[in-house]
Amino acid sequence: MKEKDHKKETAAKQEDSQKEESDAAQKNSRKEESDAVQENSRKEKSDAAQKNSPKEETPAQKKTKTEDLYKEDALALVGLSPKEKLAYYRKDYQQRTVSMEKKEKFLYTLQYYKWYFLGALALLVCLCWVGKTVYTATLPVELRVAILNDTENTKAKDYISKSFREYYHLGKRNRFTVYTDLEVSPIENVNEVGLTMNDYQTIGYYNTTNMIDVIIGDKNALRVYASSDDTTAIDLSMDEGLYSQIEEHVVTMTDSKKVKNEGKPYAAAIDISDTEFAQGCGLSYEQVYLMIPSSKFQDNERTLNLIKMIFGL
Repeated sequence: MKEKDHKKETAAKQEDSQKEESDAAQKNSRKEESDAVQENSRKEKSDAAQKNSPKEETPAQKKTKTEDLYKEDALALVGLSPKEKLAYYRKDYQQRTVSMEKKEKFLYTLQYYKWYFLGALALLVCLCWVGKTVYTATLPVELRVAILNDTENTKAKDYISKSFREYYHLGKRNRFTVYTDLEVSPIENVNEVGLTMNDYQTIGYYNTTNMIDVIIGDKNALRVYASSDDTTAIDLSMDEGLYSQIEEHVVTMTDSKKVKNEGKPYAAAIDISDTEFAQGCGLSYEQVYLMIPSSKFQDNERTLNLIKMIFGL
């Protein structure tokens, strides 16, 4: 009897164990099914979101879209008058920008009308330049100076105009001309060849056309103009009172051709080497001479004003 009861008890335990294993298997199966359903649901939602969201454009697509945005229909413009074309452009612009935000519309406008903006800017710059040139040309001339044999000089022009204005308390409604691109030497060929001129002949042209008030140069320039009719004697170009004040700086020369003063010594130039003016001009040579063009033998107020400024008279 006891053995029989023991078998029943063992069978019952086995049955309970099998039942528990079966319940656990069913529970795991239901969990796996639930996880699979949730995963499928998430995947479906993700696919739907990707499908509904706009696809990211490639650089090539963006470029094509931008080009289309600024592209115009050439056929639509055929046969239109200028007034009709203007109306077409205005309508086309409004249609393209109606849905744009302010910033996007502003950038689009700059791009759409860039050539018009650039053309207007170029025209404005040109008009300003022409206006300034015309205005400068109408200003009275205060002084014209030729600096010889110092073509690399970059200081003389600004220094001369600034110091002259300050000395005579002038405003800026005037202009100064300083030639620094001229070279002469005693061995230079002074004969005209064809239609070209060397620098010596250019200075002669400036002299005869009243485009020069003063000539400043070195020893070579002094020797060249000692026998040239492009300069005049210093003492003959000013009154005795002014000449007496600068006489100690006068340099005498002799014309070997005996054209000037019959070959006798004459006052050919003024030595300004030790003056503040010569130093301020930043010349490349130490011996500096001032000569008076023959066209300034008389009517030479500007020439004499520069000489007075140099010596503080």
